Amino acid sequence: MTNDLPIESLLDDYFNGEFPASEWQNRLPGYTETEINTLVSRHRAAMVYLQRASVLNQVQSIHHQFLAEKNSLQRNSGKLFAFPWRKFLSVAAMLIIIAGSFLVYQQRAVSPEQLYTNLYSDYQLSTFRSESRTSEMESLYAEGRLAELTAVYSKLELKGRKEDFLAAISLLKLQEFPAAENIFEKLLENTRQEDALLFRDEAQYYGALAKIRTGKFREAYELLSLVKADKEHTYYDKVSERQLKQLLQLAGKDPQ
Repeated sequence: MTNDLPIESLLDDYFNGEFPASEWQNRLPGYTETEINTLVSRHRAAMVYLQRASVLNQVQSIHHQFLAEKNSLQRNSGKLFAFPWRKFLSVAAMLIIIAGSFLVYQQRAVSPEQLYTNLYSDYQLSTFRSESRTSEMESLYAEGRLAELTAVYSKLELKGRKEDFLAAISLLKLQEFPAAENIFEKLLENTRQEDALLFRDEAQYYGALAKIRTGKFREAYELLSLVKADKEHTYYDKVSERQLKQLLQLAGKDPQ
């Protein structure tokens, strides 16, 4: 499947920032998310290999050029020639710096999928800030019956913050990122309007993760910046300055 020219063209467009990750399912409706992630990972690896190979080829080319020049001058003069090592080493050093800079960039660069994985922290019901009574949705979440939970949620006439959060975190785990993002947005709006803390921390943190997977890197950065700016935030220790910088790097290619 990865040799299919249209797919390769789509992958090139994606890495050129012409569309966000959230559009993959629309562009490749016959593929599962796992298959798409595999295609993206393989294409990224191929790009890195070709870029590294290009730098190495430049170094080898300079090396062969100087050897050819040395041999030619020796043949023409009939005697040993003082090889211009200073010039050769200067050019070689420059190429080594270029290659080193490229490798450092590759180590610091990150994909949305990798950043999401690094940031993700599983939500445990033991940290639930609610009444002692266990609801049906809480039981379903504890048992890992997430699809059933979202079905129950969709039929509820009255939905509180607890129900909204359980549905959103379940959709996140099911990798239904746009749907999860929508409910987290609802929770965030409620906490802003009512100046309430209940589920605010969760909505900011997990809402940002959902936005990473829907390609809204700027909005994700804004939410995680709020997390990192508050030392009392539940998820303060889950976010690093390096990850914020990586999000900014992704946001630089974000077409929104």
